[in-house]
Amino acid sequence: MLSSILSSLSPLSSNNKTSDSSSKKTSPSSSGGFRKHSRVALRFRTTEEDDDDAKRVESFKIVLRLSALYISLKDLFSAQCASKDWYRCIKHEGVLTEHLWVNAVPISLRHRWWIHASGAAEMMTNRDKQTQDTTTMKTPVDITDVSVFGGSCNLTSEIERDVRRTFPTLPIFQRASSAAQRLLANILFSVARMNPEVGYCQGMNFVAAMMILVALCSSESDGISDARQGEEEDMTRHWSQRSSRRRGICDTLERIGGQPSTQTLQRLYKMCEQESKTSMTRGGGDITYLITALIERPKFKMIGIWSKDVPDLRLRVHQFDVLFETRLPILRKYLMSVGMVPDCYASQWFCTIFAYVV
Repeated sequence: MLSSILSSLSPLSSNNKTSDSSSKKTSPSSSGGFRKHSRVALRFRTTEEDDDDAKRVESFKIVLRLSALYISLKDLFSAQCASKDWYRCIKHEGVLTEHLWVNAVPISLRHRWWIHASGAAEMMTNRDKQTQDTTTMKTPVDITDVSVFGGSCNLTSEIERDVRRTFPTLPIFQRASSAAQRLLANILFSVARMNPEVGYCQGMNFVAAMMILVALCSSESDGISDARQGEEEDMTRHWSQRSSRRRGICDTLERIGGQPSTQTLQRLYKMCEQESKTSMTRGGGDITYLITALIERPKFKMIGIWSKDVPDLRLRVHQFDVLFETRLPILRKYLMSVGMVPDCYASQWFCTIFAYVV
């Protein structure tokens, strides 16, 4: 139904028949006056058709923009492959962005979406090319040369201590020397080796742990049947169901972070093996490059949060305080009256990218 509506409004379905018939009617005659008159008529007819096409394009964009709010991400990608006009409208006219603002990315696609949207996939490709070319390949940084919190602390002891403190309420991270803790420690070591100027900073452990949970949810969702996915991403879902759907994502993360099942442990051991292998060849796995993209990419600017003396943290807290005072002045005034300054709670948000409070 959606395809038929959009196809009727698509600029590709222009009035070819009308133009063919009009060309037959205005075929040049032997008399020059009739030929001149036909050219003038054809010129006016082309202008009117251009106006109709412009209106058709605007109607098509409006319908597609509204429909994108209610269809699933899978259907939106399918519509993107219909034609060049659809691809341009969805990709470059902000339709995909509006869909992602209103509808959360499905948990089964979130890990892979993060890898491509953050630029981590491009970084891994470039690293593989450098690995093949031994002349440009960077030598691994010694673990003793990596800074911790901008100082000269022992990297091993700091990471192991913070790994034990990561998500203490989730059973998957509670067991000492478990597969999840070992995977988390390996990722943090790889991140510190790949970014020696930043090293390791508190907050990275919660970000990496959240990425591990999302990766486990993504691998688990790969086994869900298409019928169940159709129920979860049904086109008839209403606006009021968005909060419950997001709550369902949090419930999925809590379930994965609960008592690990046999399949979850198998996936964790497999991820540990992959992290160990890739750390020797290209420096780390998917999650390592995800965190590296947060550090190196200018649009994320996490290097100012995780570097020595956290130079951008005060700026972020100040920006939040100004926004808080503008949008919710009564609540801010009450929190300030009881001694709850933004530094008490907002600093943790920015250091962990809200992973600690999810």
